Amino acid sequence: MIKWYHWLLFALVVLVSLAMSWYSMMDLATNSFSLPWLLSAGLSLAFDGGAIFLGMMSIEYAKTQDSGAWAELWTFIFVLGSVYINVQH
Repeated sequence: MIKWYHWLLFALVVLVSLAMSWYSMMDLATNSFSLPWLLSAGLSLAFDGGAIFLGMMSIEYAKTQDSGAWAELWTFIFVLGSVYINVQH
């Protein structure tokens, strides 16, 4: 059984990785592409937030008879897009 502190540590790791990803994408968009700060921040939130949302949709599809292949495919696309952008930074 997963204890409360396991969830706490998991949440801490996820929040740190999302913060690093957000900063990396925001900094790249602001400095390399000269986008305004607010647009850069929104862009990074859209990639990571979209990946999390689609991942949760994929989990819900896994509980049904539906395959959810499109949700899984777009989850992978969003995650790989986020990884690519972070690696470019």
